[in-house]
Amino acid sequence: MFEGESLSTSFNGKLGVRVGTATLALSQGAQATLQKVKRGMHVDLVGGTLFIASPESAWVEVHIADALLQPESNQLMQAEVRS
Repeated sequence: MFEGESLSTSFNGKLGVRVGTATLALSQGAQATLQKVKRGMHVDLVGGTLFIASPESAWVEVHIADALLQPESNQLMQAEVRS
């Protein structure tokens, strides 16, 4: 996988990917694009559901519609984001 590539799943598929120390999982019918940013990783979620688990040392932010979700500080993060 290369920076800027889109990940997607079919309507009966699932996908899990590990980026550094963060783990991302896309549910069925999901689509996302990953970009490297200064602090860590930026995910553009276009559709479906994204599950995130990242330790304190991994910065993951998610852009969905008009919202940008970011951790408050460098801390453990677990989230489920739906579009």
